[in-house]
Amino acid sequence: MSSFLRYLITCCSIVISAVASSGENIDYFPEELIKGEKYLIYLHGKIIEDLGTRPTHPKFGVYEYEAILASFAAWGYTTISEVRKQNTDPQQYADHVSNQIRRYRAQGEAELNIVGFSKGAIITLLVSSQLDYADVKYAILAGCWASITQQSMRLSGRVLSLYDVSDSVGSCLSLADKSGKIVNFQEETFDTGESHGLFFKPNPVWQEVLFDWLKAS
Repeated sequence: MSSFLRYLITCCSIVISAVASSGENIDYFPEELIKGEKYLIYLHGKIIEDLGTRPTHPKFGVYEYEAILASFAAWGYTTISEVRKQNTDPQQYADHVSNQIRRYRAQGEAELNIVGFSKGAIITLLVSSQLDYADVKYAILAGCWASITQQSMRLSGRVLSLYDVSDSVGSCLSLADKSGKIVNFQEETFDTGESHGLFFKPNPVWQEVLFDWLKAS
């Protein structure tokens, strides 16, 4: 089955299952989380800061941000995703997210997962390096440029790295190897030829790996 056909099937499944799903999408960090719920914090790519929530890249096409959020809800996750302001400083926003997670952890138990793409993946790495919760999961979607892996981050929690081999980003393994706080690390590569654009849509190629990992780890 082609990647495009799988993508169409996924989109249809989202429409069918969204009504029955317990997930929802929230465009801000709520004051409290519901105990026992599954939450996914999605940190989007920089192009949304610059061009809005349905931007078009000249090479990768439309970034289907809303469809990606809908797919997360269809998988049963309550998704928190703020649209960042233009030229948001990654470290400052990582501080903001880290403070929210600390506040949620102080309130009680809720499953917390942070998924970041591109610039959002860099912010996710920074958050992981600031915190030290063994059960928080961090998924890095195309975020480990060489300049990032050379930094002195010390990751924590459970970390998944996903990227396409045709992309300019690479492995996060060197970061994981020097991170004493990390509980476990998994990395999967794809060879679709879509480069960064692989993560512009709720493509089952990466989503099935992501959600299998979230459920298993």
